[in-house]
Amino acid sequence: MTDRAKRRHDESGIDIPEDDDALDLTPSSTTSHRRMSKAGRAHLYHKFPALQRGKQQPQDEAIAGDKENASSPKVVAVPSSSTTSRSRSQAGRSARPRPVTSASNTRRPQKQPRSSAPVPASREAPPQHQPSQDVPHSDVMSLNYVDAIYAKNLQREEKYLLNPRPSRGINLAMRTVVIDWMIEIQVSFKLRDETLFCAVDILDRYLAARPDEQRHDYQCCGATSLWIASKFLEVLPPELADFEYVCAGLYPRQAFIDKELTMLTALRFYVMNVTPLDFISVYAIVLQLSLEGMALAEYLITLPLQEQRFYGLRPSVRGAAAVHIASKTCDGPGWSEDHSALFKLDHRHIMLVAQQLRGLANERPEKYINCRSRFLDPAKFGVAGRNLLV
Repeated sequence: MTDRAKRRHDESGIDIPEDDDALDLTPSSTTSHRRMSKAGRAHLYHKFPALQRGKQQPQDEAIAGDKENASSPKVVAVPSSSTTSRSRSQAGRSARPRPVTSASNTRRPQKQPRSSAPVPASREAPPQHQPSQDVPHSDVMSLNYVDAIYAKNLQREEKYLLNPRPSRGINLAMRTVVIDWMIEIQVSFKLRDETLFCAVDILDRYLAARPDEQRHDYQCCGATSLWIASKFLEVLPPELADFEYVCAGLYPRQAFIDKELTMLTALRFYVMNVTPLDFISVYAIVLQLSLEGMALAEYLITLPLQEQRFYGLRPSVRGAAAVHIASKTCDGPGWSEDHSALFKLDHRHIMLVAQQLRGLANERPEKYINCRSRFLDPAKFGVAGRNLLV
């Protein structure tokens, strides 16, 4: 021990190391080994004033407490995390200010009924275009395009005009039966009118190109014509199994596929041709036909599909004659010479065809049962039961 350490030991009465930083100033380390003298405590308090500021009890009681702590260790209970979090949440809720609510505000607000007040003009939907109810297709048949469309239809009519003698192997009586059967299929499958006219045109042009077609294949040709036209014009065309069913299993599936290829090859894959429906849609605008008059015109161009005397007649002339009868029957002006000059048609020929159409419709033969039953429907205004005027 150095002289400095001996001097400090004599003054305080305890062993003090040479380095002051090595002193352990905790109460347990300074009082648990031996009892400090007053001079030593005074020296420590003078050297370290922080110890004197932390003194809260008499020295004797502190020394006794230190002895008890040194002899029996004190067990401190640590609160669990759930208890601590619960106490914190309760303390947070108690410290959080609560809003003052009245009795009326404690109830859930009820939905208010919708007001029946009129909508302001700025929020109203813009008025939509309403097509004419008296003139069919008036919203799409713009006058700017009628002349060009009509001229193009006349050119197609001249190019693909049918041969008046359909086939050497198939007579006209068989043709009447097959087309009546095709009309029945159209009604049962709910096909469009355009599909029927396109199918009949495909059948007639195929027989004109292949006059040696066998009789036992004629029904297969009619069903295949409807199948081809359906695939061109229908949104959901019937399946091939449906045509097998309506033919009562007379032809296998492969027979329809082979016949389709044969017919398209003979027609050079030219399927769509001009029909009387393409012309009466233009004539109806000029003559201002009503919906009933339009239905009557459709009946008059569908009826002669099965007749020999109308076979090979121009679609434009058939359409003009049908529109003339429909306009006269529905108290309209009818077809005049000015209309014939406007559409570049022979007026005398139109009047002659109109007389023949009127006689055919008033005869009401039994072989047209499917066509008549279709146009006796109230949706078609029952035009098949009316007496026609010319």
